[in-house]
Amino acid sequence: MHKTLFVIILISCVSILAGNSWALGVSQAAPPPRSSTRTSFLENSKSRNKTTPTAIVNPEELDLGLLESGGILSGEYHVKGPGWSFEGPTGWNIVGEQKMNGGTEGGYDKLRLQLEFQQPNKDKNETSDQFYYTVELILEGGGRSYTFRNEFRPGTYRESLKFNSYGTARWLYFNFTVAPAEKEPHLIMDPPILDLGVVGVGEDVSKRVKICNAGKAPLKWQLSLPPKGTNGGMELLPVRYASLDNEESKTTGTYAVPAAYKEVVELSGHWLERDGEPMGTLANDSLRFQFTGTGAIIYLWKEPGGGTVALYIDDTLVGQYELETEQKERAELSVAGNLPFGPHSVGIVVRKGRVILEGIGVEGVSLLNLPAGSLTIFPDSGTTTAETDYVNITVNSRQMLPGSYGEVINVHSNGGDIPLAVSMDVSASNLPRIIDIYRFRRGFDYLYTASLADEARRLQSMGFVKEGIAFHLFSPGTPGTTAFFRWYSPEKRDRYYTHVNSGVRSILKGYILEGTIGNIATSRLTGTRELYRWYNPYTGCHFYTTDLKGEGISKQRYRFDGIAGYVR
Repeated sequence: MHKTLFVIILISCVSILAGNSWALGVSQAAPPPRSSTRTSFLENSKSRNKTTPTAIVNPEELDLGLLESGGILSGEYHVKGPGWSFEGPTGWNIVGEQKMNGGTEGGYDKLRLQLEFQQPNKDKNETSDQFYYTVELILEGGGRSYTFRNEFRPGTYRESLKFNSYGTARWLYFNFTVAPAEKEPHLIMDPPILDLGVVGVGEDVSKRVKICNAGKAPLKWQLSLPPKGTNGGMELLPVRYASLDNEESKTTGTYAVPAAYKEVVELSGHWLERDGEPMGTLANDSLRFQFTGTGAIIYLWKEPGGGTVALYIDDTLVGQYELETEQKERAELSVAGNLPFGPHSVGIVVRKGRVILEGIGVEGVSLLNLPAGSLTIFPDSGTTTAETDYVNITVNSRQMLPGSYGEVINVHSNGGDIPLAVSMDVSASNLPRIIDIYRFRRGFDYLYTASLADEARRLQSMGFVKEGIAFHLFSPGTPGTTAFFRWYSPEKRDRYYTHVNSGVRSILKGYILEGTIGNIATSRLTGTRELYRWYNPYTGCHFYTTDLKGEGISKQRYRFDGIAGYVR
């Protein structure tokens, strides 16, 4: 016999003003859905009517986690203030004849949630491989109880409750993932949101996503674009997502900002990398992200041993968030969503423990639909058992004007459906303004180069050791910069770097010009920092770093030798 599965949401409602009552009912219009866990730190205080008090709910979104057979999940909203009401989740059927009104008095109360679900029911189409789970939802509060019922396939869901206060409506959300029976297929896609970065007009960009099967039965999957003439599911993509994942940082141990976002991301402290993503482990490790929009969402990881992070908006502290959980899971932190449209910055500061970031979403950006035929998917279908499959997503920007673009790809499977949100920017300039400069070392010979693909294999065969990205230079033609030359002395096995071109040969006797490695600023520009030169009088060799203390190289008899220029 199937177990009866229940979802309990305990709702107690508050009214400070006498005579105010609250009602709980089924909403008729669904809000724009979103995915993952979000906790709002800022109330929309700027847009409130100052003469009429409104109720406050915290948090505005709950992540209830994984709902397995026989398991129970729970969570709470905290409500404070008068004159408010709730309506039940959209699309759920009420069970029995129950009145959807009532009232309570007081200034503070809790709304509780509890989830449980039944064993799977076969799709009515006997030829289908799909399974559905009947989920019961019970809302309780103030001595009242309401029961709803709905059916779900395995997958992640974001359900909504409509919150009303003196004629102002907002949406509260709760998230849960329905887990399939162990023998059933279960779709997992990584990453869940795809950022194609920034490309020039006419360029192609391609990235791949992983498709995995968490079940035992074969997973049959297919990717498709929304039908022509629709909005492409853009309501599922309310932000321009910027991924902080950097493929070039993987396995290096030290994190470097992706090339597409070097001009808007500033790091402070010692950020490590974990699977290409930035990981802060020291107190006051910080990341600053500049954006133009109305708000920002931080995408990050909660996990066992997770630390504490502080969030700032325009240098004002918003709040702190604990990231430690029993199981590793993705989460969202909504920093602010009601700012005036314009330039802003969000700051992320490690307070203690380990903080791993995934990306940042910018709200208030108008995303354009990708032109027909500009996006291709290969392969667009397959069957996965225990292996990992990869799907290539490619966009050609020939028909696209500069701006921000987005699309939602439908991912269907017999182990759940997932909407894959894709976003990107098309830039008017195809020339990158910032260049990564990598450092290689062989004894006292420090070689700096931007041509990683061309030189890495050759240098390593010569005994050089790659030490990662040392700093960033500018592309040729960038205002306020000049060429940065590399000279080499075969006798000393030393390399000397300078932006001075006239009369250098008479000073650097025995040195051979090897060319330029990029452009360097000769005076301080916005966002630049000093590149310090160190000299070892015993070996005649030089060392360059942005660290004022020389990364401790003074212990090797190096002496400070001035500023070579200004870099990013």
